[in-house]
Amino acid sequence: MAVAAMFGVIMIARLHAMYQGSRMMLTFLVIMFLAVNIAYGVLTAIVLKDSVVEELVLSGTYGCNEVYNEDV
Repeated sequence: MAVAAMFGVIMIARLHAMYQGSRMMLTFLVIMFLAVNIAYGVLTAIVLKDSVVEELVLSGTYGCNEVYNEDV
């Protein structure tokens, strides 16, 4: 996630420079960046809400098991 955010900030800086430092364009870019990231965070929280991760140890080998709870 941090890499994607850093990439977004770099792209905002480049587009801001491309539009000759327009304050209106910077405002638009920042609002869009925040809207997309907030939506991404909310969707991730919704998807992961019902997931459970378990650690399994079988004969000294560690494994990870993801279980998604479903409404039946």
